[in-house]
Amino acid sequence: RVVMGGCRELLRVLQEQRPRKLFKYLYELPNYGVGRRFTRVIWKHESVSEGEDRWGDPTSYWTITKVKPDGNLKSGEVWGVRTWKGQCEDRERIIGTHGKKHWKIIPKELEDVCKTD
Repeated sequence: RVVMGGCRELLRVLQEQRPRKLFKYLYELPNYGVGRRFTRVIWKHESVSEGEDRWGDPTSYWTITKVKPDGNLKSGEVWGVRTWKGQCEDRERIIGTHGKKHWKIIPKELEDVCKTD
């Protein structure tokens, strides 16, 4: 079960963001975004009604652990740990969909507002 509280604020922030390719974010962030969390707009939060725009699901996200950029600053390899519906996987793995234009960054100050219990 998700405890909503600040989760509504995070959903509002995600709604306002325009989806981008993951590397567009990573190249702008210190240390290529290692430690930051990203969700995908195709992951729909349970509080979003059918027919509404997809905003991303703040309880499902990747935490970036390693980035190996290529020379042209447009792509490369990205590793992370996936959290799905509040359940964190126990291993790092490569993120194969980083080239898709459906990523949104979870703002650092709102990373922990959606708790599961």
